[in-house]
Amino acid sequence: MDKNVILPLYLREKISPLRQGYPQKVKALVFDTETEDGTPYLLTFYDGEKVKFLRVDEKPIAEEFFKYLLEHCTSKKHSYILYCHNLGFDISAVFDSHRELFSLKTALFILKDQESDKTVAEAKLFTNKIWFVQIKLYNGVNIKVVDTASFLKGSLFQLSRILNFKYKKHERPFLLSKARSLKIMKNGIDSITIVTMKSWLSTS
Repeated sequence: MDKNVILPLYLREKISPLRQGYPQKVKALVFDTETEDGTPYLLTFYDGEKVKFLRVDEKPIAEEFFKYLLEHCTSKKHSYILYCHNLGFDISAVFDSHRELFSLKTALFILKDQESDKTVAEAKLFTNKIWFVQIKLYNGVNIKVVDTASFLKGSLFQLSRILNFKYKKHERPFLLSKARSLKIMKNGIDSITIVTMKSWLSTS
């Protein structure tokens, strides 16, 4: 059974935000993951215009995640915000092969090009009380990854219907078992994980 949905007052009363308090050039994107027994098989992005479905059953999901960002976040004139609902679940699916990152309060993931050994992207993960991620791409673009579950309580399935989203969260296929939860033990020590990816990430 889904959890109760709790909407903040400004949404219930349809109060418009103060425009002067919001950056003029903001590019918002959304991502979501699907897993079977804790193993990711689908990565989905939405940039406000198009939905992109990426099968990741035979591909490294972190590689596909950064490849999409490198292709769609290219302007330093914009502030990029990447949203997801329940970041703890989705970002742990993205870094499924690097679960050591989530035993820490903060951790740094560095992505390097296999041929040039240049840094392609960095992701700093904050996983203490409020989860968020700061990503810096080699092209100078910064991306903030924000958890909408921090201010919109309830499942994405229910929220997408209550708020009448254009693209709604589908029901989980009945053939799939429940997702495996991520057990976290925090020790408060910073960590650096460096991964090299294939040459399509070349910065030369």
